Amino acid sequence: MKTSRRVREYCLKFLYQNELQNFHFYSRNKMRLFLQHFKVNEQTASFVATYVEGILDRPDHWDKLIARKSANWSFERIAIIDKMILRLAVYELVTEKEPASVVINEALELAKVFGTENSRRFVNGILDAVASELQASGA
Repeated sequence: MKTSRRVREYCLKFLYQNELQNFHFYSRNKMRLFLQHFKVNEQTASFVATYVEGILDRPDHWDKLIARKSANWSFERIAIIDKMILRLAVYELVTEKEPASVVINEALELAKVFGTENSRRFVNGILDAVASELQASGA
């Protein structure tokens, strides 16, 4: 099944909430409460939990891929919402079979809705560079 925008939005909201609370690991209980709060159906909930667990299992890994491509911008200075959009998209680029263009387009839509006026351009630049690197390495 292709990942829906709704799944991505829930993932982003959960990741953002965790980051603001300085809660950097996966908690089934926290996820259960989150999914109940938003009344997420079972199939969508399963995708959200899988994605979030995969991202929070190795945040440093995703962050290193992002940081390498944000050479002109200190990783610590990247807006939290942009970081979470980037983590989600990089996770998808590495682990899912969706075409890079679809993943990037979905990330840009999230940046348009949740980010600042500069988020789309910034996210696009980083993800294009990450996707190119992954394609060149055969990942």
